[in-house]
Formats: sequence, structure tokens, C-alpha cells
Amino acid sequence: MPHDSLTFRFRPALMAALALMGCAQGGTLTSVPIPRLDLVVDSPVYGQFAGPGDLRVAGSTGSGRSIVLVEGVPVEVDAEGRFETFVPYDRAWRIIDIEASLYEDAASVRIPTFAGLDPAESWPGALPLRLTPAGLDALGGLLGGLVDGFLTEEAITGLIPPVQQDGFSFRVTGFSASPAQVALTPRATDLEASFLLSDILLELDLTFNGLLGNPNTVPVGLGIEEAGLTLPIALQVDAAGAPVIAPGEGEVELSPPEIAFGQADLSFLTGLLGNNLDLGQLITDALLGAVQGQGPISLGAPIAFETDLLGTQLALRLDDLVTDPGGVGILLGLGLGGPVPDDLSRIPFPVGAGEPPPDLAVGLHDGLLTLLLQSDLLDLLEQDIVLPGFPGEFIGNLVRGLPGGTQAPLETGGWCLKLDPGGARLARFAKGEGPLVGVYLPDAVLDFGYLPVGQSAAPCTPWLSASVALEVGLGLDGTELDLSIAAPEGSLLAYGADGYDDPVNAQRVVDDLSARLSGLLGLLGGLGGDFLDLGSLLGGLGDGLDGLEIAIRGTRQAVDVNGVPIEGMAEVGIGLFGSAEPAQ
Repeated sequence: MPHDSLTFRFRPALMAALALMGCAQGGTLTSVPIPRLDLVVDSPVYGQFAGPGDLRVAGSTGSGRSIVLVEGVPVEVDAEGRFETFVPYDRAWRIIDIEASLYEDAASVRIPTFAGLDPAESWPGALPLRLTPAGLDALGGLLGGLVDGFLTEEAITGLIPPVQQDGFSFRVTGFSASPAQVALTPRATDLEASFLLSDILLELDLTFNGLLGNPNTVPVGLGIEEAGLTLPIALQVDAAGAPVIAPGEGEVELSPPEIAFGQADLSFLTGLLGNNLDLGQLITDALLGAVQGQGPISLGAPIAFETDLLGTQLALRLDDLVTDPGGVGILLGLGLGGPVPDDLSRIPFPVGAGEPPPDLAVGLHDGLLTLLLQSDLLDLLEQDIVLPGFPGEFIGNLVRGLPGGTQAPLETGGWCLKLDPGGARLARFAKGEGPLVGVYLPDAVLDFGYLPVGQSAAPCTPWLSASVALEVGLGLDGTELDLSIAAPEGSLLAYGADGYDDPVNAQRVVDDLSARLSGLLGLLGGLGGDFLDLGSLLGGLGDGLDGLEIAIRGTRQAVDVNGVPIEGMAEVGIGLFGSAEPAQ
């Protein structure tokens, strides 16, 4: 038999023994340490954002013989036990499951992560708004109604004082005109405000000396077909943070006044008035004198304050008012947990795009919501809620309906519920279809417990603890707020029922709990619109403006003037005056 090669066949027991033995000097055998599993995850960390691409998952196990699964998929391990792979996202969040095994050792971790960039890092510290040309047009219509309200006989009498000339005098006693028309046109550096009155009739009492020198007073009608005032208005913010308008030099266009004396033939007075008084100039001077020469006019109290919002410092400041052909930009500086940033000049105003165009465009950054979530706001939910009586039984029936729930006690003094929202929190504004706001809590923990019979207060006896990924959507159905809540994923942390230690049965409990929570919370969320009406909540903003009708007209990714997307910012279109239907 040729001996070109040797083949050694070992029994399994012998192979295992030799694996634990080594040759030492002098021909003696020494033991080799058994490799131990040491799972260390370098990336991701808890609550990490993936960045612009897929999420890097990397770490080590301490042994090249280990087996590693990431999201159930085997990952290659090098000789030192290092591994690396990349995981994509199909939603705003993802819980990364990493499992490692080496012989009989096993270890696993679950790490909640988020897609994209951390919005808190790009939070601009401001709330930019733009009142669009469409909004200015509608606002002009409302202002026209306000102008009509100001043009009373008393106001006109005060605007045009009694006139005394040689041989005659007159005073205004009445006034009428068609509804005023107001147009607001944004320009590069100011607003052009145009006021137009038509079919004007001024009623005068004209007093003149008769043939015998006795004074005579007769009613006179002064008709003007059209009177227009065009006025440039600069918008400013004063040092205290109050909005200010500064009227510029205006122009008046006036149709020639026509004098009517009623039934009496007093046409001879026309020449007397015409030769001694320029009525057109008198009215022009009166109009211009009412709006010019007053300097800047404050529109209200300063918009600058600091307050405490549920444990978080909130600072707000009106930082800038600007105009350009695209509308009027309003920049509100906003500080969360600190003062308003000093330099907000880099903040772009929303474009105000859309069909139909909105009246007001608001640039809303994801960082605003995320910073609020990271404050003490959600921590208020983290408390034990003891529910005796019917509310407790409602929770008890939910628990008893789960796999293994029949092992829960039937007789109790009540049930207890605790929600820990977890440290991984994210909120994003919609950039297109879907709810206006999405809140994601992928590591929320729900604890259910019960009170023994005869006990009416905590502490509660623990029964079930589960980590549940919660998704809360806030949308709008017309002007009514619409809540949607789902729990698409979770894991069982502890359970009082026997027989649910293995992963398969534990997952059955989690899946059933998630489905029941989604249905229950979704039902509660659907009731939100019945009592959360945006029109009612914001109706006070329209006091004095009868035509104000607030409605959301859709959201989209915010872009700058060059069409480049702005990281983390959505543009929300708002209708203020009911001039168009909300976008679907």
C-alpha cells in the first residue's frame, strides 16, 4: 500500500481532548485555555443616528470561532472575533438585534437607533415664517374692512377740520363711500400699501354772506369718483423686540371734486369756491397729513420673553422682519434650555410653494420637537398609575387576554400601569404625505402589576414587563387634530406566567400585546379630533379679524431659494383666510 499521504482519523472524544492539550518542552502535555465569549459592540451606541447612509454595526466577540447574527443574518467574523456589517432603514427607527454564540456560551443585545442625522445637531434656534403674496392679498381684504370701520363721520370730521376763507366757510357733516380696497405688494425693501375709495360723498355745511351781508348756511354735496393713497411701509424691529412700521412718502390720486347744491340754484358759489379754495389739494393734504410725519409706529408690545415650560427654559424673541418679492419674512428666535442664539442671520425663510399657495409658510425644524422630547416633558409620564375598580379591570382584562394571561389572578384590589418612555426619543415633521408629526419611542417600557386583594395602594406586585416600540402620529382631519398610535415591535422582559421563557412563546406574548395596544391606543387617538379642534384652539388669534380661518394646507421638504433641501426642516403651508381648500 503506497504511503504518499497519511490520513488520521480521530474519535470525537479524542479530538476534543487534543484540542485542550498542547505539547510542552520535554515532551509533557499542557492545557490550553478554553476561549470565552466576550461580546463588545462598538457601533451603534444607544440611540445613535445612522447618518446619511446605512448604519454601521461593528464589534468583537474575542474569538474567531464565534458565530454572530445581526438582525438574524450571519455576519463574517475574523480570526480575532471582529465583525462589521451595514444595515439599511425602511422607517425612522430600527432596533438592532445582535446575537453571538461560542460553543455553549451565548450573548445578545438590542440597541435602538434612528435613521438619518440627529436633528438636535442642526437645530437652527429659530422659527422662520413667510407671509406670502397670496396671504398679503387676503390680508388686504381684511384690512379693507378695518378701514371701512375707521371711516366714520366722526373720523372724517376730525380728518378735515372746518375751513374759513374770505366770504365763506364750511365744515364736513357727513360721509359715505363704497367699501375700501386695500392692496399690499411686497417689494425688495418694503411693502407698498395702496388704499382706494370710490363713490365718495362728503356732506358739507357751507356758510357765506348774502346780498345784505347776512350769513347763509346751505347743505352742499362734494362728490369724488375715486381717491387713492399709495404708501411705502418699511418693516422694522426695535431694540426692545417690538414690530414697527415706518410709513414713507405717499402719493394721492384724486378725481376732480364735483359740487352739488341740491334743489337750490346756487351755482354762483361754484366759482367762489373754485377761485378761493383748491378742494383737491385740501383733501390730498388731509390724507397725507394723516399718515406721514408720524415716524415709526409700534404695532404692539415687544415679543421677547423667557419662561419655564414643564421644566425646560423657553426663550422667544422677534429677531427680524424682512420683505422681498416673495412676501414678508418673520424670524422668531427660539431658545430651548437656554437663551436665543445671538446670530440668526443664516436662517433661510420658507419659500411658500404649493398649489394652491399657502397664506403663511412656516419652517419647522425636527430639532424643535426632539429637544422638547429630550426635556422633562415625557418624563412626566414615568410614574406608577394605580387603577382600582372598573379602570383596573379594563387593564386586567387586557392582560388576561394575552397568551398565558389566564394565569393572572382573577381577584385583585386593582391593576397598576407604568410607562417609561426610554432614553431613545425622536420626533420629525412630515416632509410630504403622512401625519404632520411623527414621534418615535423605540425603547419604551410598559410595566403591568396588580394589587393583592384588600390592598388599595402601591406597591404593586409585578406581573408583566415589556419593551415596546411606540409610534405616535399627529395629523389633521380638516382642522381637527388626529392621533394615530402603533406598537409594531417589542420584547418580553419579565412575565409572571409559567412556560414563556423560550423565545417563541415570549414573542407570541409581545406580538399580541403590541396588537392590543395599537388597537386600544388607536381608538383613543381617533377620539382626539372630537375635542382637539385647531380652529377652536387658534381662533383667539383672529380676534378683530372676522375672516380668519386657520387650516393646514400640507407639508413638504423645505428648500432654500436655490431649491437645495434644508436638513431637518419641513415647510408647513397654512391657510389663514379660507381662500382655498386644504391640500389633500
